Amino acid sequence: MTDRHRHPLTPLQVAETGAFIADRQTPEGRLPWIPDAKWDPWDHVHAAMGLVLAGRLGQALRAFDFLVRTQLPEGGWHQEWHGDTLVSDAQETNHAAYFATGLWHLYRHTSDRDYLVEYWGTMERAIDFAVAMQLPNGSIAWLLNKGNVWRAPLLTGSSSVHGSLVCAIRVAETLGHDRPAWRAA
Repeated sequence: MTDRHRHPLTPLQVAETGAFIADRQTPEGRLPWIPDAKWDPWDHVHAAMGLVLAGRLGQALRAFDFLVRTQLPEGGWHQEWHGDTLVSDAQETNHAAYFATGLWHLYRHTSDRDYLVEYWGTMERAIDFAVAMQLPNGSIAWLLNKGNVWRAPLLTGSSSVHGSLVCAIRVAETLGHDRPAWRAA
């Protein structure tokens, strides 16, 4: 396998992408799609992972801290904002669970166990929210909207939740926590 296949972006491209993402981050840590436009938690985590990859750890941690501050009591986050305007207060399970993917990515790039400890509570609440939405057939319901569970799963959402559960279990194992319900889900 050539280096180009293992790393499809050059170091300059990674740096430029990291600068692009960092330039759009708001002072409180939010990472919108474009300035003063759509923000959602899944893409926020994905952008934070880009910052980690680009070596912009400070900005990535601001993004994680933003999620800690804005997590809802149920464990998820509002589905969508446009600037400072809440567009949808529904909570998607894949949005919530994806925090674990971002956290595992952060750990794999830094090897700093302290980040796992620091963000454990947020991740645990997010994963417990997603697992609590599991349907009798084993799939995970897509979202919670005004107290009502959307009883149908989405293929992409379920795939994202599955990958995030794998990451959450790895975080739990690294910290010595046993979460059999996460494995069963």
